[in-house]
Amino acid sequence: MMMVFVGSGFILGGGMSVFSLGLILFMGFISFSNYLSVAFVSGGVYMDQISYIMVLMTVMVSMASLVSSCKNLFLWEKGEKSGEKYKNGFETAVVGVAVSSSVMFLVSNVFFFFFFFEFSLLPTLWLILSWGFNPERLQAGVAMMLYTVCASVPMLVLLGHFYTWCYSAEYLVIKFSTFDGFSWFGEFQWVAWLWMMLGFLVKLPVFFFHTWLPKAHVEAPLAGSMLLAGVLLKLSIFGMMRLSDVFSMKSISVLSEFLLVFSAWGGVLTSCYCLCQSDIKALIAYSSIGHMSVCLMGVVSLYPLGWSGALCLGFAHGLCSPLLFSMAGSLYQWCRSQSMLLSKGLLLSYPSFALWWCLSCVLNSGLPPSLNFIGEVLSISSGAWTSLFLVLPGGMMCFLSGACCFYLYGSVCHGSASSMSTNVSNMSERYLSTGVFLSVFTFAGILGSDFFLL
Repeated sequence: MMMVFVGSGFILGGGMSVFSLGLILFMGFISFSNYLSVAFVSGGVYMDQISYIMVLMTVMVSMASLVSSCKNLFLWEKGEKSGEKYKNGFETAVVGVAVSSSVMFLVSNVFFFFFFFEFSLLPTLWLILSWGFNPERLQAGVAMMLYTVCASVPMLVLLGHFYTWCYSAEYLVIKFSTFDGFSWFGEFQWVAWLWMMLGFLVKLPVFFFHTWLPKAHVEAPLAGSMLLAGVLLKLSIFGMMRLSDVFSMKSISVLSEFLLVFSAWGGVLTSCYCLCQSDIKALIAYSSIGHMSVCLMGVVSLYPLGWSGALCLGFAHGLCSPLLFSMAGSLYQWCRSQSMLLSKGLLLSYPSFALWWCLSCVLNSGLPPSLNFIGEVLSISSGAWTSLFLVLPGGMMCFLSGACCFYLYGSVCHGSASSMSTNVSNMSERYLSTGVFLSVFTFAGILGSDFFLL
């Protein structure tokens, strides 16, 4: 309900109120983070530094998505217009994604963790099917559900298997117990771990399992794309870190080396795909896959500094990618198309927005001293400590990430404007508020970079 009142406040009081509320959240984050040196466990709640940062990111992205999509918020019945009834429930779907994700970050039971990990897909599917623009949204929604749900079934089976060994589903009980459920698999322990991680790899997603994500982004409404990139992709990063800590993945060196190589070269290939895209939202989606590959490299390296880099990059990407999607929504309002061929000439026709488009691309490329830069350096360095052969793909990912952002900026800002473009002199307040809110915290996050050290 808090999100509903926040959204109504944006409509009545102006979108810039999100910046004031964001400052309050940021100050609370600074003051409270000093008490997170140890985990807080009570009444089914397990909150540590990782979960607290993820919940904060979820609240910030949800607020930004409500601001950017405030024209779709119908907090009361408005009757009919032009013979077509308004659809209610948009804010309910956004709040549903935020609440289910936050609960997943905070629960101490592995089965509740799995339930909310999958339940967060339902409000997202509702957003795609109800507020998507194209007829292909049904195909995109079905592909998203089939990919993610089917890949998570082996994890549920293994969690049930471990429950029969330990007779408990609590994180700390499993972590500090003397049982070793993976020993039952003998020399094939790494296969069991791969099945355990398959659901996270698909929802992350990594290369070979990524085809559902660009489709979902292209067909989703603006808030759906912002939540999908800013929150739902981070569920997998959090899940891999939490279960790796509980079940001690350090004994499975074969799997970690395989995932390191897989994530590194998969990130290189998806970054190359970005340079071949003509749809703006698809390009941003492929860029997200590349950044998540860098996060995966930091997680599976199993170094504390790599986990810190993955957490930092996940938080930064959770703010930066919704910022790009918000700017893409403003661009769609200007030219009524997601195609780069029809979105040219931004610098001459719409210079005030070209500045924010440039800032969004610069942040996404990992310009220092942003949080993206810190996270990429720590994650790639931890992978390089594992194997020097990962220096080449890690460097290529950083280079191609900057090349993709340069391509995105040049393709949109330069050239002659299309005849489909509308005459707009100023940005809409909701997009401007979102841009200020997310970009300031992405840049200012460097002041609190020590909060991400684990």
